[in-house]
Amino acid sequence: GESLNEFTEPVRYVTIGVNDVGRRFHPNYLVVVNPRDQFSGERFKYVENSEAEYIFTQLDLGLAHKDVVVFNLGTNGGTNLSEPEVLHYTQNSPYVALCLAVHTGAARIGLIGVDFTEHHFFGPTGRHPLESQFSIIDQQYSRLYEAIRARGVEVFNLSEKSRLTAYTKMSLDE
Repeated sequence: GESLNEFTEPVRYVTIGVNDVGRRFHPNYLVVVNPRDQFSGERFKYVENSEAEYIFTQLDLGLAHKDVVVFNLGTNGGTNLSEPEVLHYTQNSPYVALCLAVHTGAARIGLIGVDFTEHHFFGPTGRHPLESQFSIIDQQYSRLYEAIRARGVEVFNLSEKSRLTAYTKMSLDE
């Protein structure tokens, strides 16, 4: 989402990004759950050229990156976070990244760029492709939040524009 453009100084944080976030900054960890052919135009080049320390995927993407971590894809909409080798998923990659943050021991997580509004951070791409499924997506994130909170982990939505309702909104400065 466009709010990712508000994220300054990412080197101050441990970051988990998805897909072609490398257009904006190189995260510590990159999550890619979609096959190559689902990336339009030049988007997959940002995955191939990622400078992330580790790339997490359940696929053989044919990447030359030295540190690709292959994980088991869990359950669609899954919230059981007790299996460290499994990352649950939904129809959007940030869900997987959020599960990874919990598995890596995060105590406090800030989401940014998970807006579900028009346009991506890299340009005017129009209506979000998952717009028609947003109410289901919002419910999935709410259920995941309950599971995360039960583990004593805090999650905040750092995007004023985000349509997700599960997480308390907080400014980047906070």
